[in-house]
Amino acid sequence: MGAELSEYVHPLNGPDGETLATDVALLGRRDARKLIVVISGTHGVEGPFGSTCQTAWLGQKNLRRLPDDIAILAIHLINPWGTAWLRRVNEDNVDLNRNFIDWSASAPVNNGYAGLHDAVAYREWEGPDRIAADEKLAAARKRLGHAGLAAIIEAGQYEFADGMFYGGGGPVWSNRTLNEILKTFAAKARQAIVFDLHTGAGPYGYPALLSVASSEHAGLAWGKSIFGPALTTVLTGPGAKTGTGIAATATGYVSDAVRKAMPNARVLPLVVECGTLEGLPSWKRCRPTTGCICSASSIRRSASGSGRRCARPSFRMIRIGSAPACPAACAISTVRWRT
Repeated sequence: MGAELSEYVHPLNGPDGETLATDVALLGRRDARKLIVVISGTHGVEGPFGSTCQTAWLGQKNLRRLPDDIAILAIHLINPWGTAWLRRVNEDNVDLNRNFIDWSASAPVNNGYAGLHDAVAYREWEGPDRIAADEKLAAARKRLGHAGLAAIIEAGQYEFADGMFYGGGGPVWSNRTLNEILKTFAAKARQAIVFDLHTGAGPYGYPALLSVASSEHAGLAWGKSIFGPALTTVLTGPGAKTGTGIAATATGYVSDAVRKAMPNARVLPLVVECGTLEGLPSWKRCRPTTGCICSASSIRRSASGSGRRCARPSFRMIRIGSAPACPAACAISTVRWRT
């Protein structure tokens, strides 16, 4: 079975001048009523994991012949700039999982972040500015506790473009592109399950299955009927808490965006969060590794470095039926349509 392939070219190039793009593969008919969407690279540095899972899943032989009413939409590296430069954020220092808010209204206000900005977005890797930032961060942690500090910083903010978890000043390229892709390929769907592939939170190598939402919706009960206790629901908002390792206080998740993009469908947005190595005990030493959030100053500093970078993979490199197994691919394969 062949796939319909599309390419959405990013306006900026990669570190070696190469073209960057989001690739899309559609298996099945555009008018299919049942749709599975698999997204990789929302956080660019996590793209290699998502790409590997997509390749593994598309390599399964049972996908070669789909029923007429079922289609699979694979969106490969929705943040291609972040993947190429090994950054969680995009070219504007925007965390995509804070950018999918309602931009026709005022952006959320994070009153607690302003007082912490200088502690997490210092201008010097070493020196007086870094020392002052570390002292301020230590004082804030003593006052708020680690959980209280994380709840403020990870909630996202829309005021400091050089800060952490910046949500942007409007819909960024990846936001606009994702919505365009869903408008093109998902408009006819009436039931849709969306997998957004991530790394960072949870035990090493364990792919936790989460559904993130700002409020209860019909897709959540549907998800429980499919995955049972393997699925954990995370309701987000001010003051929200979760033990999953993701930010419950944040807004602007891809999960909410895909529901809004398919208003005529029952949508189950899912996050596969695969645990990486245990994080540092503090934000004192932040490095551009999978699952780690880097301050804007360190992003600028290391963007011109000589560290190892990923070449841009493509769906055109995938040979159906030839890929290895992947835990998240196995999780996706458990989907059974239940009306």
